[in-house]
Amino acid sequence: MPYRTFWEPKGIYWQHYGMVTAEEIFEANNTFYSDRRSDNAHYQIIDCLNVEHIELDETAMLKMAAFDKAHSETTHQLKLAFIGVAQPLLSVFDDYIRHSQKLDSPWKMKTFETLQAARNWLG
Repeated sequence: MPYRTFWEPKGIYWQHYGMVTAEEIFEANNTFYSDRRSDNAHYQIIDCLNVEHIELDETAMLKMAAFDKAHSETTHQLKLAFIGVAQPLLSVFDDYIRHSQKLDSPWKMKTFETLQAARNWLG
């Protein structure tokens, strides 16, 4: 499981590292949604600065965006802050945001190069 989860007063912070698979991302999301704290969460920080490789195909990306869209019915105020600087991660972030927008997700999403920039955006 190449990620660490930190619950914060207003959201969740995931620190991913090494080799990341779609299954592990789904596992992290399931953990979030099955926890009662997600009902009042205002943000998710997805820190991928230490990710070496990500395995996420187009089908998994669409499934993830649809899964999150379904959960946006109960967590409409959520902000997603993606953190990364290298390709192909930036393309993965952009693809997820694009798919989510096509599904009319109410969530605000943005990519950052640093944790501090993401936290500034989150308020």
